Amino acid sequence: MSKRIRRLSGELGAFVKQYGRKAQRGVEPNDRRYDRDVEQLIKQIDPVQLSDLIAGDEHLDPETESDWYSGREVVGIKFRFEQVVFLESDQKPKDRATVVSLLGISPKPRYLINLIDGREIDVLESQLRAI
Repeated sequence: MSKRIRRLSGELGAFVKQYGRKAQRGVEPNDRRYDRDVEQLIKQIDPVQLSDLIAGDEHLDPETESDWYSGREVVGIKFRFEQVVFLESDQKPKDRATVVSLLGISPKPRYLINLIDGREIDVLESQLRAI
């Protein structure tokens, strides 16, 4: 993660924590200091990047993404592009699927998989098993 993204993530986290807390009984509801600098940073961020920062997701760097799509091994990633896997599920028998995209590595690897019925879903690596 770049220095800029780490800084934005930290500032955004503090901003969200400060403004997201519940009102305290007997305390002035407007006791929080408003930070216009953070507001300006938030307005400048791409909406997708802002959503990822709030959710704690990290985009892949281009080199990692290129390595993964070309079939080269990526440290910490168990499944490869177009690998056939089973989706683990408590509700029904295992579904067979194909890994179509690596969505993120941190905090846990996430993939986009294509199920046999054509649906695509976002899953954590821990929800998949190799065939």
